[in-house]
Amino acid sequence: MSVAAMHWAWSQVLPPAPKLILMALADNADDAGYCWPRVKKIAERCSVSERTVQRTLKNFETSALLKSSAGSVPRTDVKRQMDTSWA
Repeated sequence: MSVAAMHWAWSQVLPPAPKLILMALADNADDAGYCWPRVKKIAERCSVSERTVQRTLKNFETSALLKSSAGSVPRTDVKRQMDTSWA
């Protein structure tokens, strides 16, 4: 967990469910903003559906809060990087 990532996530103005999802990502992020929790794990931690997480992650990418890069095996090892403006 990166304290800087958590601080940055708290400072974002978002509705409750997206904010919670962003906090779950930040809780798993390293100091460079990289995190790779599975959608299922995020959904379980935030008490939302996997589809809600997927939709929210896509919205984060559209709004440049998050960048995703796929792993070498389809649908696995998706690495996400949060906006590192705090660094």
